[in-house]
Amino acid sequence: MKILIFEYISGGGFCHTELPPSLAREGRLMLKALLADFAGLAEHEIVVMLDARCVSELASENLAFIPVNASDNLLAVFEKTLNDCNAAWIIAPETDNILFDFTSRVEKANKLLLSVPSSAIATTADKLATFNILTAHDIATIPTQPVPTPRLVDLSVFENLAQLIQFPLVIKARNGVGCEDSFVAQNQREFQHLINQLNQAENYIIQPFINGEALSVSAIFNHGQAQLICINRQHIQVKNQQFKLVACEVNIRVDNKAPYQALLNSVAQAFPDLCSYVGIDLILADKLYVVEINPRLTSSYSGINQALGINVAALVLQALNGAALIKPLRNHTVLIEIAQEKNHGV
Repeated sequence: MKILIFEYISGGGFCHTELPPSLAREGRLMLKALLADFAGLAEHEIVVMLDARCVSELASENLAFIPVNASDNLLAVFEKTLNDCNAAWIIAPETDNILFDFTSRVEKANKLLLSVPSSAIATTADKLATFNILTAHDIATIPTQPVPTPRLVDLSVFENLAQLIQFPLVIKARNGVGCEDSFVAQNQREFQHLINQLNQAENYIIQPFINGEALSVSAIFNHGQAQLICINRQHIQVKNQQFKLVACEVNIRVDNKAPYQALLNSVAQAFPDLCSYVGIDLILADKLYVVEINPRLTSSYSGINQALGINVAALVLQALNGAALIKPLRNHTVLIEIAQEKNHGV
């Protein structure tokens, strides 16, 4: 099977401008891990689109790559490359419907989609829609409401809102990705300042800040069913009121994994269109809270093979024909440092 792997950041999504350093690092980590998984399968022909600036780092003799130059039309290159392939795996941010749009193009071209379908992206990429669905299915999640519009200029309106959500609180993009466009306000003054600085504040949501352990789970979903791969710990810093993911520990030791699998089962029932690899961000406080559902590869994915000896690409292909067989060959914790793009056994 000839498979197009398209990672938006390193694949030409920013061919007309500068590469965003943080997103580019995360994208390269995930792309390298996915390419390594497919290299381990051997029987498939892999084609990768690469921003011309990334060719020297990511291209190899065993890899068919399509360079994307500053003068190129990204969509034209993508559709031409897709037309020559049997299947595709899309890695892209949810921001501005990028993930949804490229996934839809694969579906409309009647190619086999190996990543999450657009129908599931449409709901999980929208944090307010996700909150409403989770709540309707009695799945613990963080209270969420849209930022009121027009912008808060009337102090009385602001004070009424403050009574609904106590400080500190979180402001994040409704369709953002990871820590991108996620901020924390400790008081009314910080909140007012952040709101007034936002571009299109109506596209943001507000949540209370919950003290707890920042975790995530990596899982394989298959239309109403889910299988836990591993539990991960996220290392998040706050700088200038903005969240930043600096590292994650893949496959941390947990005494009882049953609550995590039970949560995945509930999410699979609430979002029956989910399939392929999915990452779910959690907060462990008095109970497990779902923070958001990521319908795509996540940073934790880049450490799974080293930590567990599991080839996730193989699992996804297995799931196309039924249940994936998850059989870890080892049980290590691997630290993925996002900023330095290194990984070490722990």
